[in-house]
Amino acid sequence: MSKRPSIYRKVTITTKDGFTSDIRLACVSIDFFQDVLSPAVTGKIIIMNSMTNIKDDQGATVTLYEGLKLRGGEKVEIDIEPNDPDNLRLDYTFRPMYISGVSELNRAALKQYFTINYSFSFMLFLLRYLPMTLIILFHLLILIL
Repeated sequence: MSKRPSIYRKVTITTKDGFTSDIRLACVSIDFFQDVLSPAVTGKIIIMNSMTNIKDDQGATVTLYEGLKLRGGEKVEIDIEPNDPDNLRLDYTFRPMYISGVSELNRAALKQYFTINYSFSFMLFLLRYLPMTLIILFHLLILIL
């Protein structure tokens, strides 16, 4: 553990329609979790931002939450440099995480706080890119094997 702040090289969210946003400056903290009962690394990103900082489809300035339409399945790429010789680099740009939900949305005094929950899950990848018939076939193969 280090007393120095983390160095975020890349923290981006890519929406389902292909829009990519750099959220490094809005990140308050990024936490990673591993559980022996879960097959994937999970985590959360706490976001704090001002109320007007992204443009929507009509060109109006809206909040980060409303502009990105974060609902689940969006790609998150994270790259954190080591801030201490004892720490390792965390690079999840080649194996991106996927948003599993957004929680704790709070708006107060021109500030917005919310938590992005994410995980590296192959099932989230399948839900995003494959039609429902292939997902059902995948489940049947798992049950058979």
